[in-house]
Amino acid sequence: MTTRVAEASLSVENEVEIEALANMLELAGGFTLGFARVNHSTLRQRLVAEIRRRQPGKQIVEIALDPKAPGGVVAQMEDPLGDRRPDACFVYGLDSMLDLRVRQSPSMDLLNLNRNYFGRRFPWPVVFWMAEFGVREVRRQAPDFWSWRSGIYHFIGESEDARASAARLGEGFGWSLSPRERRERREILGHVLAELEKSKQPERRSLATVLRLLGNAAGFESDPAKAARFYERA
Repeated sequence: MTTRVAEASLSVENEVEIEALANMLELAGGFTLGFARVNHSTLRQRLVAEIRRRQPGKQIVEIALDPKAPGGVVAQMEDPLGDRRPDACFVYGLDSMLDLRVRQSPSMDLLNLNRNYFGRRFPWPVVFWMAEFGVREVRRQAPDFWSWRSGIYHFIGESEDARASAARLGEGFGWSLSPRERRERREILGHVLAELEKSKQPERRSLATVLRLLGNAAGFESDPAKAARFYERA
């Protein structure tokens, strides 16, 4: 018996973007570099499932980068791929390879230097799925690599994504995290707040949770005045 994958419910904006991404995957003839900007892991999961539903014949390999693992971006992609030659490769976690405490992350220097090898080693579409701050930093820190992009696809979270992201980012958000991890969460929380504020009817509980967590983040950075403003809004 054949199992049918349910079609994802997407906003008009996200539908336009996923159609553009699907078209790129369909028409690409070799190495093609794309960036999918998405601030919520739950939304990313729905989008990837929807792409697989629309293009069932394509072999898409998914790779998660780990900042604690040995090797840079290219090495961490090569290991799970081995000799396989998929139709496309989706890569998660490039933003986690960044160190926002410094102006230039070593992983981005290495990626920039490996630009030519990257295109030869992965002669198929490669899409990096990452938070908004990650896209910003790759553009700034690895300009040569960035210049090879064919498209940037912007996806906006729904209320359910904001709830899930607030819960995920709030879990264990304390001094036990490294300064690098706290900074990364603050960046993502700022993007989630911006999405909520642009929403016609933002969910008030999620909005309050995100504001409270941003207040905590400001406290970690020794900015009590900023923390107080966030707490008052929450």
